[in-house]
Amino acid sequence: MKYVVMATALAALAAPAVAQPFAGPWVGAEAALEDYGPHQGEAFALVAGFDIAIAERWNAGVGGRWTAAGVTETERVRRGQNTSTTRVALEDQWGVTARVGRRFGERFFVFAEAGYERFHVNAVRELRADVCAPPNGCLISRLDGSFDEEMPTVGLGAEWALTEQASLKASYAYGDSDAFERNRFSLSAGWRF
Repeated sequence: MKYVVMATALAALAAPAVAQPFAGPWVGAEAALEDYGPHQGEAFALVAGFDIAIAERWNAGVGGRWTAAGVTETERVRRGQNTSTTRVALEDQWGVTARVGRRFGERFFVFAEAGYERFHVNAVRELRADVCAPPNGCLISRLDGSFDEEMPTVGLGAEWALTEQASLKASYAYGDSDAFERNRFSLSAGWRF
């Protein structure tokens, strides 16, 4: 009996591992269009994560993102002899997600995800005189309305495996926080190890 057990164990060790599509660690770069209602623009992020096969055609995983360049908007308005400048920039953006999805064949993966994101809203309004006068120079007033924001997110997406390692992903994510509702449409290229 012990020889049968040893032979079975050796056969299992010698058998080649079956590759699971859309499983293992991955890294990527993402380009997105983000709409925050009054503010919208492009965002570029670095993404990474890890997926595992949980059933015959189902995978689950976790991921993280750090946005290298987010939405920035500047508005200038003339007010009599003065110019008002308002600048809003979303900075220090990062987030985590969990996803679960179904594989269709060896190259196509459809998933749903939920996550959490945090970012800093840098919002500053300055009023400057067109003609500078002492003692304050051109600056008449400066109002800093900056704050930190936390946002839960939900989304859907699809991933296409181009090769065993390279893939393309398209996704939509909706976020809702105290100050903003956000719609994000993104495309990313990834590399799986």
